[in-house]
Amino acid sequence: MDEVIIVMRYGLKYRKARICWQLVCAESDCIKNALIQGGGFYCVAHYKELDDKENTIKNLRENYKKTYKMENDAERNKERDNLEQQIINGVTVYFKNNKKYRLCDNDNFGLVCIYDMCSNFAGSKHDHNYYCSTHRKGSDPTSIERLNERELVKIKRKEKGNHVLVVGNSTEQWIFDMMKLFDTINSIKRVGNERNKLDIIYKVNGEDLYRGIQVKTLTKGARDGYYMHEGPVKYHENTVIVGVDQTKTKFALFYKKEIKLSNISFSFGNGRSKHKDFIFTSPLKFLNKLEQMLQNSCFYDGNDISKVFLQEKNHLIRLNKKCDDLKLEFALNNEITAIDCFINNYNIQCKTTNNLQYNLYNAVIVKSGGRVNSKRTQQPYSDKDNIDFFIFEIMDYQNFFYIIPIDIMIQKGFIKTNIQTGKHTVSLPNPTLKSDHWAKKYINNFDLLKTNKLGDHLKNQLSERNLSLSYASCAKIT
Repeated sequence: MDEVIIVMRYGLKYRKARICWQLVCAESDCIKNALIQGGGFYCVAHYKELDDKENTIKNLRENYKKTYKMENDAERNKERDNLEQQIINGVTVYFKNNKKYRLCDNDNFGLVCIYDMCSNFAGSKHDHNYYCSTHRKGSDPTSIERLNERELVKIKRKEKGNHVLVVGNSTEQWIFDMMKLFDTINSIKRVGNERNKLDIIYKVNGEDLYRGIQVKTLTKGARDGYYMHEGPVKYHENTVIVGVDQTKTKFALFYKKEIKLSNISFSFGNGRSKHKDFIFTSPLKFLNKLEQMLQNSCFYDGNDISKVFLQEKNHLIRLNKKCDDLKLEFALNNEITAIDCFINNYNIQCKTTNNLQYNLYNAVIVKSGGRVNSKRTQQPYSDKDNIDFFIFEIMDYQNFFYIIPIDIMIQKGFIKTNIQTGKHTVSLPNPTLKSDHWAKKYINNFDLLKTNKLGDHLKNQLSERNLSLSYASCAKIT
């Protein structure tokens, strides 16, 4: 009979089997295999002799876990001590078999990017060939190729964002135009620029209060599927949600209480779809149903917006009243652009602030810069945004409007151009103090807006070109 070799590991006994090490009964003099019937730690015979089987097995299991961790930690530490080490970017990196490693949170080794002097964890071997996302395929992130690549991504992201805005505005305008054909409603307005929960408001004939609807663009998905995304906004349960695709051939229509999902898919090719009662392919049937549902959509609350947007809305109301008093043409911009309103055909960007720092009020002057690494970014306004004037108002001093021309904003370095990066804030003085500040001469300086931009342009065109052509024509006739 072959000699049985017993070894101790992790506080337990093991014997060599044909292809592996087999756990042996925990009884000191026993060399039989431990079996499941013996609680996993004893042979059947000795397991039956135990007085407190449950606690005995529990103690053995806990002792095994503790000993296993201690011995494994000791082995890992011994292995680490024998490996070449280097501090890279404040991180201890280990070298083994021409590869780099660092410790993970679970104290195990994690593969490190093989790019020189990089300490980032590597991606998968298949996707990145042992490189991190910063040095993917072994490239230098500061190289011309990578910089051009990132710039192209930004351009594409911006184009996509602009396209989404254009498509969304087109969808909303189409619904607005269709609603003007209905005989059962009146006083239709687009209010999407207010950042309200409703995009279009209206009055049902015989009612004094406004009701409203939310308009969404249906985006093409797989096969005959379309989807819409509502985002985190919580709409009133009686809000009518209207969905229209870009081709104006696929429509969705429902009350919010009927579909409570935020991401909704519609299958136009499946007659058994769970949302089949809410979709239409006939514009006529869709518009008939829409006119019916408008009678019961939720009421409009002009103040049901965030504190920031409510502050801006009230600012525009005060500015509008001031323009009316001065007989200046005022109109809101219903599209989402860098322009908030138009005064005498000038493009106006409006800002409000109540952020007092060191006796000056800081107003934020940035716009969305798109997403970078899934995070929203901001950037200064540009001389290409087609803005003519910035109008600022400090909330502690309402009706004091700082009307600053874009040329002055550029001159002061606040606006991004080809030769300057622009700034994220502008500091404005208390309008009631007599301190000297460059912006004080622009307080309520509405004279800058009294000249009609379009009128001047037409006058110049007539004086410089059209009138001379008219005289020439008259000369030919005579």
